[in-house]
Amino acid sequence: MASLRRRTLLVVAALMLAVVAIVMAVQHVRVYPSFLALEQEQARRNAEMVIELTDSELEALASQPADWGFWDETYRFMTGENPDFEPENLTINGQLSLGVDVLAFYDTRGRKIWARALDLETGKPYELAQFTGAGISPQHPLLARSDENKIHVGLVDTDRGPMMIAAAPVLTSDYTGPRRGTVFMGRYFDAARIRQIARQTGLGVELEPHRGIAVAPPKIDPDSLRVIHSPFVQRIDPQYVHLKTVLFTLDGQPSLDLSISTPRDISARGGSSLRSSIVTIAIAGVVVAGLLAWLLNADVLQPLVRITRHAQRITGEDNRDARLGLRREDEIGQLAAEFDLMLDRLQETRQRLFNESYRAGANEMAGGVIQDLRRLLEPLKEHIDQPLKLLDRTHTSGMQLLLQELHTQGASHHRQVEIAQLLQREIDEQADLLAEARGELRGIRKNLERLQGIVTEYSRYVGSSGAQEPVLVAELLEHALRKLSHTQRQVLSVDVDDSVYRAPPVQAVREVLQQVVNVLVEFGAQGRSSETDGHVHLRISAHNEFRDGRSFLCLCFDDNRSDAAEASRNLFDRDRAAGENESGLNIAWAENAVTSMGGRLLAESAPSFQGLQLQLYLPRAKPGSN
Repeated sequence: MASLRRRTLLVVAALMLAVVAIVMAVQHVRVYPSFLALEQEQARRNAEMVIELTDSELEALASQPADWGFWDETYRFMTGENPDFEPENLTINGQLSLGVDVLAFYDTRGRKIWARALDLETGKPYELAQFTGAGISPQHPLLARSDENKIHVGLVDTDRGPMMIAAAPVLTSDYTGPRRGTVFMGRYFDAARIRQIARQTGLGVELEPHRGIAVAPPKIDPDSLRVIHSPFVQRIDPQYVHLKTVLFTLDGQPSLDLSISTPRDISARGGSSLRSSIVTIAIAGVVVAGLLAWLLNADVLQPLVRITRHAQRITGEDNRDARLGLRREDEIGQLAAEFDLMLDRLQETRQRLFNESYRAGANEMAGGVIQDLRRLLEPLKEHIDQPLKLLDRTHTSGMQLLLQELHTQGASHHRQVEIAQLLQREIDEQADLLAEARGELRGIRKNLERLQGIVTEYSRYVGSSGAQEPVLVAELLEHALRKLSHTQRQVLSVDVDDSVYRAPPVQAVREVLQQVVNVLVEFGAQGRSSETDGHVHLRISAHNEFRDGRSFLCLCFDDNRSDAAEASRNLFDRDRAAGENESGLNIAWAENAVTSMGGRLLAESAPSFQGLQLQLYLPRAKPGSN
């Protein structure tokens, strides 16, 4: 038991370690990667937020050119019909109020009508070759090429850095054409403002001119109001998750390298939480393991120690009257109760074995007597023919005298008639005598043959080795049915279900099981039925059943006897048992025989015929046995 206690502690420790290992594995494989995925998703959302800040700048700028481009005053200015437009509207203060670094007007071919680049901090104009020169290229992406009232925006590289440009076609106030040119408004890319907003959210933003190899731009949509950038490229170091993208100009050239760095707070906090959880689980595991070990020792090991010591005491002292008396409702309590019940059955079995050993000795003696009877009865059948011949010649002397007198010459006709009548009477009497003698002798011969069959069957039973073998119950049942007498067949109707013929073989002593089946079948013929014809209906079926950890074949004998209660009262009582057949065997003997072969014989009310049901449980033979 000390070994069992040690093994129990080892199992509990192994279970605790396994739980911790499983938790660590799950955290490493499933939980921590989810933190990393959440962190990377958060970094992508932060990068997209920075891009959205840039897009919001473009969208804010895109709302301004429409007020100037879709205005009749601007339309007449572009055609040269409004000379007061410039001094009244194109002032420095007006451009300062717009907050644009570049304000320019170009005709449909890109020639400059009016343009000015203004330093918004000093209010002084300056030259910017891309816009304040003679004009722009007729193929410039922002130059209006249709009369549609659409705003186009984009990023353009200038001598002073990247600039966001918004352009609108010059139309009338009711958005009609033909267009007279394009109005441009530009504002330098404000990287400092983006960094400031990003810094408020804890992000690191790096914006530098593009360096390195050229990057293929994504598909450019001229009607989009968003900045053109490449897909994000991710790089992770111990401190940050870096997402890098390239901003492109309207003509598809890389302009700026934008890098957004998100601190790895999520993975750091997740790792710390996981480490704390592992420590907590380990502490809880130690506590639970100690509690489990204590409970196992108190509720399992100690009762097992008590049962083991009790078994050792019984073995050492051979005291089978001692009982545990362990009052528990769990499996250990059931084990103790079964142990006590086993001792009760063992004591009963010892007494039963003592009785059976005495009867077994008597059976062995009877076996020798049966062998002698068999040797005497076998020639008796052949000697019966001789008395039959003697009977055939009995009392023939008188008839011979009458016949001689009948053949004597000189006898009168009256005497001859009288002799003939005497002969006829004598012949009739002899015939009746001989017929009766022959009938009696044939009955004796039939009974002798039946007795010889019983003796032969008992000789085989007594002389059997007692070794168990695979046996098909269908064969034994057919033999038992053939053995029924004519009288028994008149009162018993037997219905054998197909399940009997499909039943697998059982492990039993063939000769003993044959006698058991004979007793059960003949017991059915001894019942009394309440039906008008007086017939007892016996139905025999079979099914497989798993009992006490073993596979059994259950052979059910259902009848419709009206005296079921009376018949079952002393069914298994050896001294008053019912069902004794012509061989002297009864149900009590059958129950003992079945028990000795590892089976059981039970009786209960028949559910189908409202009579008596005998259930014969026999252990099944191993698969593959014939």
